Amino acid sequence: MFHEYLYHEVSNLREKLAHLERETQSQTWFKKLQALMGVISKIRESLDLETIFKITATEVRQLLNADRVAVYRFLPESEWNEGEVVSEDVLPQYSPSLGARVRDYCFGEQFAANYAKGYVQAVTDIYKARLSPCHLKILKRFQIRANLVVPLLQGQHLWGLLCIHSCGQPRQWQEDEIEFARQVGDHLAIAIHQAELHLQTQRQIAEIEVAQQKLRDSEQKYHQILDSIGDMVLVKGPKSKIVWANQAFRDYYGMTQEELQDIVDAPFADTDNTLQYIKDDAFVFETGQTLQISEEPVTRYDGEVRLFSTVKTPIRNADDQIVMTVGVSRDMTERKKTEEAVKASETKYRSLVETSQDMIWSVDALGRYTFVNPAVKYIYGYEPEEMIGRPFSDFVTPEQSQKDLEVFARLLAGESVFQYETTHIAKDGSMKHLMFNAIALYDETGNFLGTTGTATDITDRKRAESALQHANAELERRVEARTAELRQTFAALTASETKFRTIAATMPGALFQFCNRDGVWQVDYVSDRVFALTGVTAAEMTRDLNTFISRIHPEDLESYIASVSEAVENLSPWHYEGRLVKPDGEIRWWQGDSMPTRSENGEIVFCGVQLDITDRKVAETAIRNSQRQLKEAQRLAHVGNWEVDAIMGTVTWSEELFRIFGLEPAASAPNLAEQVALIHPEDLELWQTQVERGLAAGIPFDLDLRLCRPDGTLRHLNAVGRAETDASGKVLKLFGTALDITDRKAAEAALRQAAAELEDRVSDRTAELSQAVAQLEQEIGDRKEAEAALQVSEQNLRTIFNNVYDAIFIHDLEGNILDVNNRMLEMYKVSQEQATQLSLKNDYSSGDNPIEQMEELWERVLAGETPRVEWKARRPNDGSTFDAEIALSRIHLNGNLSVIANVRDISDRKQAEAELQQAQQFMESVLNTIPVGVFAKEAEDLRFVLWKPGGQRVARFQ
Repeated sequence: MFHEYLYHEVSNLREKLAHLERETQSQTWFKKLQALMGVISKIRESLDLETIFKITATEVRQLLNADRVAVYRFLPESEWNEGEVVSEDVLPQYSPSLGARVRDYCFGEQFAANYAKGYVQAVTDIYKARLSPCHLKILKRFQIRANLVVPLLQGQHLWGLLCIHSCGQPRQWQEDEIEFARQVGDHLAIAIHQAELHLQTQRQIAEIEVAQQKLRDSEQKYHQILDSIGDMVLVKGPKSKIVWANQAFRDYYGMTQEELQDIVDAPFADTDNTLQYIKDDAFVFETGQTLQISEEPVTRYDGEVRLFSTVKTPIRNADDQIVMTVGVSRDMTERKKTEEAVKASETKYRSLVETSQDMIWSVDALGRYTFVNPAVKYIYGYEPEEMIGRPFSDFVTPEQSQKDLEVFARLLAGESVFQYETTHIAKDGSMKHLMFNAIALYDETGNFLGTTGTATDITDRKRAESALQHANAELERRVEARTAELRQTFAALTASETKFRTIAATMPGALFQFCNRDGVWQVDYVSDRVFALTGVTAAEMTRDLNTFISRIHPEDLESYIASVSEAVENLSPWHYEGRLVKPDGEIRWWQGDSMPTRSENGEIVFCGVQLDITDRKVAETAIRNSQRQLKEAQRLAHVGNWEVDAIMGTVTWSEELFRIFGLEPAASAPNLAEQVALIHPEDLELWQTQVERGLAAGIPFDLDLRLCRPDGTLRHLNAVGRAETDASGKVLKLFGTALDITDRKAAEAALRQAAAELEDRVSDRTAELSQAVAQLEQEIGDRKEAEAALQVSEQNLRTIFNNVYDAIFIHDLEGNILDVNNRMLEMYKVSQEQATQLSLKNDYSSGDNPIEQMEELWERVLAGETPRVEWKARRPNDGSTFDAEIALSRIHLNGNLSVIANVRDISDRKQAEAELQQAQQFMESVLNTIPVGVFAKEAEDLRFVLWKPGGQRVARFQ
């Protein structure tokens, strides 16, 4: 009986124990599920990889009570044989492994495939698991005793490993712990994929913003070009409604762009004239022909009516439909005055030479002066007679002698020299900085006679340039920032086919798409812009990709293939910079960017953009050279520069400024108290007052002061300061230069005893310097104003530029052609590629032109005038010539001074003038020979306006 009772109690006890175990397991399972959901939730809260890794490592280590949890990522190019620890959470008593690189050359071959299939490794004790020696060595390096490793997969690709370590002792990993780790690994892999997609999206957004900015900059460029044309340019839509007008038109009408928008003509215009404008517009719209109007009256805003020569051209859209007209009108009123100026007499030319402030000279074949104008007296201090017959080498400094002789040898060889700078010695022994322009002279049989040219005294300019060093440094910094922005690439992802091709045709780079189809690389699409970059047409590249690969520079081919192979293998973003050799031998730098993807049928597809970065590469080299030269120039000239940030309150000194103050160059400038201690007590109030006025009101200053170096020596300093303000006039920065003028001050003390004539010359020179500073300030102000441009469509602006009736050249101050319009290509019968590679003087100009006019025209353009001249133009390909009227003006493009030339073919007009002159001569000969007196009188005051010899016999007086 007792045994039955005991059996019954034991059975009840076992049943209760089993129930308790099931309840405990259920609670434990629920808690672990809660913990897993908590970890997953925290992982998915962020899109930042570093945050995701840190949360995973910390949470998993705490929940599994492990000694270390690490996230390990394989390096893409290592074939799973090398990687690094990108995140970890570890107890303090164990060595950290964050950032450690691990190389295991067995893993990629033996284990990577299993892990890619989801294999999880759980090792209770590394010393009893029969691991390979190399694997055991790696685990011992990080004090690992027990190991739980879960793969992190991106689809079928093994991205990395989630590693859970027990370092102090062996550990038997439980099934629920292994499952927990596997679940965390799966969700961590998803979070990694989402974070990388987010990062890629942000990068693409940034690239799109950069591309949009490029389009805006390009639009602004064409805006500047059209606004810089001296002729009036007017774009009209249907019904003669004004769409856009350039600056010349707006100034003539005295109206803004907004006031002109959508009107037919100004309210003050003559009604009959307006009706004729409408008829002319309708003719162009209906016939599609270019209409040339030799003369038409146009009323100015002040009521004055002037005559203009106008050419109206249709503008067509992509469907070849006429949507607008562009008219270019040239003021004919001043043309006769310009012609009279061009035909000035030798007396007037001689007067110009005699009164020129620049030296005008000629030397014979031996380099001896045969002519100099009176300007040499002010430049060298010699009378002209003292220099005639002497070789130019008598006046050259020893340092410049060899270089000047080499330049003279170039002139002997027939070259021309422009803006050559050298240093000569004046009569009083002072150094004169001169800028020479020279050409060779030949007799009618081609024998060399000598050279002639001009020399400009640029000594004052050289001194003034030092005051602009800080501005140049700031400009270079901005260029560097802009250059860094240009490293971004362009990829248009979500545009329609029509919009895509419009962008592809107008953007500065070439869009492309190529893929690996059945093991063969094929080009599906490339925009036409690729021809300007590579010299290979889009059609040729589409037929055979090797037409592009063959243009890659031989030294870059290996790195190019490697970059593409890496991108294909890892489906990683592709970025490459290298050189291309065009068919004509020209070498261009290019940049390629793409994001390879795998299509649904398994093809690897590259969609991206190719950009011409030659200018950027050249700019980077020039900037580096400029920075180095600037530092060296400051050191040699003892000129330092400084800057005060009015907003941040920081002060920056150049290295040379430290040396001028007798200090060792340091990372930061001395504080205010230290600077005050270095200023001479008698000059301290003046210095403080000038600086405070500059910071408070932006007032520039130029003062001389004394400073006391730490070694006790006294130095004299010339300080020049200028302010940079915002639109409201608030001072943002105060910057300037400091020149050590101790030697100059000593010289000034000695010169105070000189004659009154010398004092007058110093006073005149000071006035000239003040004028030069004012001119520099004016030029800086003009440059800032030129940077403000209206926002109009780039495509319309370029269309207007190309449809202007005149041929347009844009070239720099060295004569290099930067851009031309389509009318120029038609007029000169050259291709786009030829247009900018040929020479204005040698290829586009006939040898019959008076070369001596070029110097005068150039000086007038640089002085801000817009001269017009008749010229004999030449077509380079067939050598034919035609009469042209050229209007020149200067223009600021991208911060650089350039020259724009409008060329109009006046062959028909010249032929008509010749025929008219011939007819007039014929009539005069008839009147002179007939035996009849011929005379004419004016109707009002009866003055004789025509009298022929026969009239003497009739009227009996002369």
